[in-house]
Amino acid sequence: IKNILKLLGIKDVCTLNKDNANSKIEDIIKGNIDDTCVQGINQRAVIFNNIAHTKISGFSDNLRKFKINRPLMAVVTEDNISWSLNTLINNLINERNAINSGNTLNH
Repeated sequence: IKNILKLLGIKDVCTLNKDNANSKIEDIIKGNIDDTCVQGINQRAVIFNNIAHTKISGFSDNLRKFKINRPLMAVVTEDNISWSLNTLINNLINERNAINSGNTLNH
């Protein structure tokens, strides 16, 4: 995944783990990462901030091309920038489950 990001010219990458799940998205962007979470969700996700949609689409296309299992993916928005990483990942999991089961999901 990191190599595909590099191929697309996305070099500013922050790798986090479930210990960082209490961190708010806006704090992660600023480099203020909390590592005290004991109940973090252990799930691969890529969260894009200030990245052109063409690069995000290219990332998704290259995942398919190289047969890499697609991680959860999100774009930072006005709504989710104040969420914790755990909340965002939980919402992404719920969205994926709803899509896979053919249901709709309201936030």
